[in-house]
Amino acid sequence: MASNFRGENSLNARDLFIYRQLYKGYALNPDSRVPVIKKTGVRDFNQYSSMFYGKYPFGSSYVLKPKKELLVLRDNYYMFDFVAMALDDMLANFNVAKTYQKIKRDDPYLSSPSLAAGYIDLDSLYLRNIRRFLFSFGRYVNLRKLENDITSFEDYAAEFKDFVLPSMPRAPLTRSQFVLSLATPALCTGLSIMLSTKNASIDQPKIDEFYKSPNFEFFRSSAIAYGFLIDKNVPWILTADLGSPQMKKYLDQSAAGRYLLNGSFSSAYEEISVNDIDFLKNQIINFYTDFVTKNPYYKITEMGAYGEGPCSRLIRRNPSAASAANVVRLREKYGDDYWLPFYGEIRFAESGLEVDEATKNFVINNALQISEQKSSQEAIRYIQRKTFNIIAVEGSLMYESKKRRLKNLTDVSNSDILDVVRRELINDKFELF
Repeated sequence: MASNFRGENSLNARDLFIYRQLYKGYALNPDSRVPVIKKTGVRDFNQYSSMFYGKYPFGSSYVLKPKKELLVLRDNYYMFDFVAMALDDMLANFNVAKTYQKIKRDDPYLSSPSLAAGYIDLDSLYLRNIRRFLFSFGRYVNLRKLENDITSFEDYAAEFKDFVLPSMPRAPLTRSQFVLSLATPALCTGLSIMLSTKNASIDQPKIDEFYKSPNFEFFRSSAIAYGFLIDKNVPWILTADLGSPQMKKYLDQSAAGRYLLNGSFSSAYEEISVNDIDFLKNQIINFYTDFVTKNPYYKITEMGAYGEGPCSRLIRRNPSAASAANVVRLREKYGDDYWLPFYGEIRFAESGLEVDEATKNFVINNALQISEQKSSQEAIRYIQRKTFNIIAVEGSLMYESKKRRLKNLTDVSNSDILDVVRRELINDKFELF
């Protein structure tokens, strides 16, 4: 069965299993790590700029996903063509080493490594994430008995926004921020492959079965020789090292690789942030129509006549509100003037940049003017630039350098250090707006 490649609405069972094996330990608990291992070819993808490897081009605020037409199949898994070529040669080299007894033949993982996972469809993963938000919101509405307070689409969207804002930036909502979070594994970049489906949340097997394996040094040397990096936290994941001379020869031979070598990331990847609003509004509108179907009536309370108490009555919602025609009408009725402010508030909240209301409103108003004068895509790019944050996050290079310096001076907390980094980034972003 092929990997869920064409962007179905949900992950297939195989990809979902792989994602859970990574997500519950590797993504949610980044501090649960293998003891310090500093070796060439082994990289910590939970630290510094490596956290965002393959997700955006350095020096830009564009968030990317691979173009599907440039991905190829190996053993029913997708990956970039140059990754597949390098992997073919590396696995062939392992077979030769095993034949000539250069490695231990009875090693359960590193004697005959084989492909266990490739590209996980990003859109399917993101839809799973946003629908989890909307499902939780539905439960929240029921528990708080808000059905009678929601009498229109505007009410529904406003309640939803109030519901999600407090959970950010820990739980990102937009596709751009979701990609940059640790909830999106390297397998979504097309640059990584996996050689085992072990549970990443348990550290000891990583040490015993990989790092202490008699074949590990051969595995590490092979990864380097064929242009791969080993993920320190998940050593059965290999990621193409685009800067290595060993990988360059495969990049030279591939369609996608030639684009990347020329610095033309837009030819190999899609810029996904420009579609953030479309993804959000389509899902929110769809869930609103579902809400109307499940709650055909709402109750209003009116003051009674003189000397009488208040009385309640049921109002039937418009049955056509849940129709396909109404979905189209809602998409057309609410344009940039509605969705850009909505998107701006969400982006500021999930980015972790604690700007004041005046700055936030200034950026949103600028975006509305850009939309009128240029296009909605340019307005979205503007908001993305102002909210793009890969610096003021725990584990970033700036954060770690500040941490080392400040820890030497005083006993400051991680949140104190993050505040220092955040203020410097905000000053840099908004000094000239």
